[in-house]
Amino acid sequence: MISPNRDAGSGISVAEAARALGVARSTVQLWLRAGAPAVAPGGCGRGHGARVDPSQLQNWRAGRLAGAGVAPGTNTRDLPRMFARALWKLYTRPAVEGRTFPSWKLHRIPQGAAAALLVDAFQLLHREAIGRFAETEELPVEMARILSVSLRYLHLRVIGEPPND
Repeated sequence: MISPNRDAGSGISVAEAARALGVARSTVQLWLRAGAPAVAPGGCGRGHGARVDPSQLQNWRAGRLAGAGVAPGTNTRDLPRMFARALWKLYTRPAVEGRTFPSWKLHRIPQGAAAALLVDAFQLLHREAIGRFAETEELPVEMARILSVSLRYLHLRVIGEPPND
């Protein structure tokens, strides 16, 4: 962790905390708006930003994850793969009354539109767990497959061809 520029009681800047936690500055700002603890609230103008304690932010994040049903001690880096597997199962073949249908057929949603929605859901879950959106090259294989269906669907819509879902 980065050592603070000021004494321990005054916390460190949002930018320093972001570097220490391996997330974007905007992610720490988002956490503060969502209720994360600050050692000192920010004021108006440059150089008057909030001061935070990275360990308090980590504890706050752990509490939010626990509130979402994530077991204590779970490595948050494992969560995207778990999310991807669950979304893939939902996308391909959920069981309903002993029969299985892809969820998009079950709900009469175009396949590509369902894929686009699941990619968006995955990205929001990833940001909540990891603190940033996933880069394309780091997507779990299930999400890469869903993304390719989504992109094909969007491409066909842009060029004016009806998708054949």
